[in-house]
Amino acid sequence: TINVWTEEALAKAAKDDLGEDKGRVKDDVKALRSWISKSPHLHSIRKDDAYLTMFLRGCKFSLERTKEKLDFHHTVRGNLPTWFDNWAPRQPQLQAILRAGMHLPLRGYDRHGRRVILMRGGVSDPGN
Repeated sequence: TINVWTEEALAKAAKDDLGEDKGRVKDDVKALRSWISKSPHLHSIRKDDAYLTMFLRGCKFSLERTKEKLDFHHTVRGNLPTWFDNWAPRQPQLQAILRAGMHLPLRGYDRHGRRVILMRGGVSDPGN
């Protein structure tokens, strides 16, 4: 069976594992928007709640760590745009990888709520 988390289970895991506090999230997102507005090199990044909350969760709600991660991510993205371009799953090169069965995204999540990707390096053809 597929392991699908309920909204309640996800909310509990976010609170227990990451220290998420709904009231604090709003304050932290507001603080991040203020910080972004004062950072000229970040003027054009996304500032919506979902995007900033994703970074907060990735840093276990450490505001300073989130600022560092946002800054680093967008600095790398600005300096190395080719790393982030052309990632359309319908692109022929990516379709070839998926068809080869080297990376198989499994349905659902593991018991910790993480997506699982089965990687089979032995099926790759280094000549392609």
